[in-house]
Amino acid sequence: MSLFKSHVVSFIQPGGPSRLISTSISRLAPPKSKSAGPPRRVTQAVGFTRRKARDPSQSNSGSGTSNSSRNQVVLRYKDAYREPDLSDLPVLYPETVTSSNVGKVVTLHQRTFQNLKEIGLPKRILKELSESGGPAWVIRQATLDLKTRMEIASSSKKVSPLLLAGDKGSGKTFLHLHATAYALESDWIVLSIPRASEWVCSIHAYECHLPTKIFRQPTLAADLLNRLLQTSENRLAKIPTGQETQNLAELAKSGTGIRADSSAVLEEVIDILANQTQFPVLFAIDEAQVLFGPSAYRNPRYEILQAYNLSIPLLALDFLTGKRAFKRGLTLASISRTTPDFPVALPLSVALDLPIPPSHAVTPYTKIDPIHLANASAGMDKLEVGQMSGEEAAGLFTLFARKGWVTSSDELFTSCLMASSGNAGEFVRGLRNTLQAFRQPQRHI
Repeated sequence: MSLFKSHVVSFIQPGGPSRLISTSISRLAPPKSKSAGPPRRVTQAVGFTRRKARDPSQSNSGSGTSNSSRNQVVLRYKDAYREPDLSDLPVLYPETVTSSNVGKVVTLHQRTFQNLKEIGLPKRILKELSESGGPAWVIRQATLDLKTRMEIASSSKKVSPLLLAGDKGSGKTFLHLHATAYALESDWIVLSIPRASEWVCSIHAYECHLPTKIFRQPTLAADLLNRLLQTSENRLAKIPTGQETQNLAELAKSGTGIRADSSAVLEEVIDILANQTQFPVLFAIDEAQVLFGPSAYRNPRYEILQAYNLSIPLLALDFLTGKRAFKRGLTLASISRTTPDFPVALPLSVALDLPIPPSHAVTPYTKIDPIHLANASAGMDKLEVGQMSGEEAAGLFTLFARKGWVTSSDELFTSCLMASSGNAGEFVRGLRNTLQAFRQPQRHI
């Protein structure tokens, strides 16, 4: 204890016997001599070093390749084959859709194919049309029947709305594209909707219009106006609107702005198109079964809204049910069985005598919306897309062989045709999944 006190006193009083804190400058030991000790061994790190730039004026004497070509990566595919040439096939024009060309392969003009891509194509069909030689398909008898109906509608004669029906994989979507491509090549005004399910799946803004109690969809209205302008702006510019300083194309553009009343502008544009006779109009709707059932939207009371409560589906229903019609044009609809969220509605199946799955069997206690049933029974004509004929199946097989996807084999063709029972989708699936089609060497015919 006395030792601790002496240290504390010496720290406080400068005259104490010792100090714990010194203020003198510290002296360092002199550095060691470099010659002292064995010499250090320098090792070079192994890694990627930057080569010295080579003078391009120097020649490569005694070398077959230069350094630049020696460092390049060259990819070689031993199984690669040349791009198939389909230039000898006829191009799809109105004059090529004849009875003599049923079952024949035709190609699409690049301008028409670009318009179809802007309209919107399913991913599977877009991939199939874009690969190996470009877009091509087979003319079917249903294509000829649809052309006849469109020619009648183009002559300003009243034609009932047409619904494409058939089994899954029968070719309804491709026939829908046939009609759209034919209309684009025949100077029609085209409003094509490849996915009507987007109208009712509750991904777009909507608002209630109190005077009509209809829920408007302004973003979808602007999208329809943009579709019209993408495919038919030149023809819309030739149609007057009743105002000397504005044509129909300018009116449609006015509804695509951010602050524009797109719903009102779309209604005005459609009214003008329905009453004009200068150009024929094709209003084509795929996945049309969604128009005859409930939607995914809800009202402020959280009640489910039906398709006829929404402005865009109601616009399509007016033309499908005959309440409105084009003086020169056709309304075409097709159902799709590849949308599990929106299967074929029961009112549509009952009204048009379509196959009803066992899970939706009709009983005396089954409730059917009377408005949907009335819309489905309003007088649409049904075009059944059935099985392929032998000529059509042979043309489709020839197309696959020309593109190098299968080999030209009678056994392969017969087996796939019999297994698919003439269904176009199953026939293509069989060609793609057959081991013979994959294992045999591919060649062009």
